[in-house]
Amino acid sequence: MEKLALKGGEPVRKEVLPFVPEEADIDEEETNAVLEVLKTKRLSQLVSEKVDEFEEAFARYY
Repeated sequence: MEKLALKGGEPVRKEVLPFVPEEADIDEEETNAVLEVLKTKRLSQLVSEKVDEFEEAFARYY
């Protein structure tokens, strides 16, 4: 097994991830989207198309 970067191994990422402020700028559209998903009680990508879409967009961003 390879050594962790923390212990002198090769880092997985070459660039630092973008900074995420402690206070996110969440608007009404985002709040409504979250509420829409919560009301369905389907919080896994296996049963919710919206959750799957969010996870894919999040992965592309980071």
